[in-house]
Amino acid sequence: MVWVSPTSLPKSSAHNQEFNMIIFVGDFVLLSAKAKWIEVIDILDPMHIVVADNSVVECNDRHILDYRSAGEHARDIA
Repeated sequence: MVWVSPTSLPKSSAHNQEFNMIIFVGDFVLLSAKAKWIEVIDILDPMHIVVADNSVVECNDRHILDYRSAGEHARDIA
């Protein structure tokens, strides 16, 4: 994987360097606490996102099992 400097990312992204996780508003995440994909609606800081049910989630592999773009999500559910 290519490491991306957090300073080069848009302010609407969350980045976890340790796990190479780059998440944008509009992406979908699969949370360990839920059995379904849920949309990212806000970025609080580089390590925390807000999802569609207004939960705040820490960006790490303990809480986020997988993530994908809105386009990938649309193709996978079609």
